[in-house]
Amino acid sequence: MNDASMDHQRLLQRLNVYGLCEVRVSGDGNCQFRALSDQLYRSPEHHKHVRKDIVKQ
Repeated sequence: MNDASMDHQRLLQRLNVYGLCEVRVSGDGNCQFRALSDQLYRSPEHHKHVRKDIVKQ
């Protein structure tokens, strides 16, 4: 197991301690907006709306 894999395993263990889990989002250039959409709306599918609102600001 390489360092990156071990770091990822430690992260997953730490998330588990707090009752959290990893949510993977598509790495298509909109990943930050997909992640924000997931946190705000419980779905990454609203990323276009999130991007539009942020750009407006």
